[in-house]
Amino acid sequence: MAEIARRLEAGPAFRSDPFAWPDAAPDEAEAGFLHTLARHRRANVLEAELKAAERALADEMTEENYARFRAIQEQLERSDAADGV
Repeated sequence: MAEIARRLEAGPAFRSDPFAWPDAAPDEAEAGFLHTLARHRRANVLEAELKAAERALADEMTEENYARFRAIQEQLERSDAADGV
């Protein structure tokens, strides 16, 4: 377990999120955690919407369905870029 913790501390995610550092203030840690959780939830919602849009497009190839699919895909790409993925 200690080896896993050491590797996590040495990784880029830990260094890039100061709210996760051991010396972070509790309010900073909470705010950072809630922000990360919100980003994760948003990504999950967008992924579910993308799958629904894919199904709709497969069922009925319309310009409207394609536009919806592309719009969600672009949102995910922007979200990933903002998160540095």
